[in-house]
Amino acid sequence: MDQFLENMIPLVSVMMVFGIPLAAILTHHQRKMAEMIHGNNKIHSESQEVSQLKEEVRQLRERSSKLMLEVDDLRSQMRSLGSREMLDVDRETQNRLQ
Repeated sequence: MDQFLENMIPLVSVMMVFGIPLAAILTHHQRKMAEMIHGNNKIHSESQEVSQLKEEVRQLRERSSKLMLEVDDLRSQMRSLGSREMLDVDRETQNRLQ
């Protein structure tokens, strides 16, 4: 039994000297890998969010273009109505003068 303990002491001390730093290195590596995996998921979700925002911007541009066209149509209609009214006023003025 004494011989066994004498042989185990150097073995246990070597395992302790090299085992603790090795365990720390492996734990650190495992933590970094987990962060990378979760980071990739985060990047994917951010990419998806950016795509959604791009789609919203595209829709807003489309809506603003439609609204601008409608405003231009209304302006042209108002101009044509305004010119007709001006012609009517001019005719009434001419009729009064005669």
